Amino acid sequence: IKLGHKLIKPFEVFIKDNISSLIESVEETEAPFHQKEIVIDYYKIPDVYSSFLSDEEIAVYNEFVTAWLNYEPMIKFDDISKMGNVWGMIKECFFLAYGDFDEEIGGFLVVGNTLYFNYESKSKEEHDRIIRDFEERVLSFYDGIDESEEGLELARHIYINYNMTLDYDYDLYESENYTFKNSSGYVAMMEGGGVCSSFAKAYSFLLRQAGVEAFDTSAPKHEWTILKIDDKYYFADPTWDYTYDPEYYEYFCFGLDQREADGFKEEEMILCCNGDFLMSDYVTVERENYYK
Repeated sequence: IKLGHKLIKPFEVFIKDNISSLIESVEETEAPFHQKEIVIDYYKIPDVYSSFLSDEEIAVYNEFVTAWLNYEPMIKFDDISKMGNVWGMIKECFFLAYGDFDEEIGGFLVVGNTLYFNYESKSKEEHDRIIRDFEERVLSFYDGIDESEEGLELARHIYINYNMTLDYDYDLYESENYTFKNSSGYVAMMEGGGVCSSFAKAYSFLLRQAGVEAFDTSAPKHEWTILKIDDKYYFADPTWDYTYDPEYYEYFCFGLDQREADGFKEEEMILCCNGDFLMSDYVTVERENYYK
């Protein structure tokens, strides 16, 4: 076939004539998007916790969660000393409790072997609405995540969705007027506000609910997330990345060398808000960043 002075082979003509239909065919064969479904489980705790918490302490935590969700006024313990480490679990894994928490009259009050829930809400209906609002907010951070996403891809997608909502509370940081609520993951989740402890706890929670092992570590004056990718542990620090463009995140899946270069010593990093649980005794974080 001759067009002008150029000879076009029959196959090339076929391609030119059918390019639109070929493109449509390719588009039709692309895998359709299916939103990843997340079922919130407040009893889900980091796997690593079983390395240093007793079965009794985990049972106390579960009892606390059940009582709070059901708007019960109190729970009793045979051994109130078990509450020591449970507080750390509540702060990290069930910070929803600070969404209905009357700080003016003591919040959670321990008297003898009884723990009283001092709710800010005036009815179970109001309490349940707080829970529903929280769950709607949590699920919003998974918008646009396909059911096929796992591991690194999933963790980074959540990181991007979450970091876009954050606004560091410099007034709180400078005043150091921290309370259980204003420095909690609850405020970070619902309002995007807070400080490093707020941001780290909320991000770790989102990862765990999506099936990624994650928990927090802290060193003097800072807190961030540990996440497990491809059976190896790395750090993620939403506080130090929240103002950046996702293409330039420097603190997602980074290693111990980079963290120590920031001035944080490995021997000072702890787990579960407890100085007795040194991170290095339970977790080996990779030295180098995931992205080399």
